[in-house]
Amino acid sequence: MTDAALLNPQLTAVYNELHTYGPQDISKPILKATSDIKATFDPKQAIRPGQSLPSFSLRNATNKLITSDSLLARGPILIIFYRGAWCPFCNLFVRAYQSHLPQFKAHGVQLVAITAEVPDKALVTAQKNELQFPVLSDTGLTLARKLGIVWKQPESMQVVWDYLKVDWEESYGQKEQELPIPSTILVGRDGVVREMFVEANYHQRMEPGEALGWLEKHKGNL
Repeated sequence: MTDAALLNPQLTAVYNELHTYGPQDISKPILKATSDIKATFDPKQAIRPGQSLPSFSLRNATNKLITSDSLLARGPILIIFYRGAWCPFCNLFVRAYQSHLPQFKAHGVQLVAITAEVPDKALVTAQKNELQFPVLSDTGLTLARKLGIVWKQPESMQVVWDYLKVDWEESYGQKEQELPIPSTILVGRDGVVREMFVEANYHQRMEPGEALGWLEKHKGNL
């Protein structure tokens, strides 16, 4: 596969463009916040393979309640956590996984995206990226908190939210400025986590091809 077809080179290109040509008063707080979370986040605090996925009941993009039990009753699930519709990295992320949806389905795995945004904003992401898999709203980050993947944003990031016109109450249903750390989680039909990828450096995500490698590794054991 060429670099052009891979996700992470695309993410790096957006990141470099932002910090090369973007406003410095936006770039500096982003770089500082990213450096801080990379230095302080311990991946060991997140859910790990062998542990059971906490049960959940979340609204989808059309406000229908979806439970983990109902998903697992249909088979294993591959969960991707993203930050929001405003995030260019996240849009590339979900779009890349959408492009591999036939391969995931061929392995009998359901792809599910989860965001902390309210259903209306999840719908924006789903429609903009023409997603053909469920997008669920973990408003308040109840599930993300149980998984150990919540990042409280520093006050210095307020200038960035103002620049991006992110209204936290409108987008996330709360004033607390917290986001899920982008993650990819493979869960067997028994509800047990088989694989987990979490990266505090938010412009690095798991390649869909690597997730397909997980499915080959666990073939017949999901």
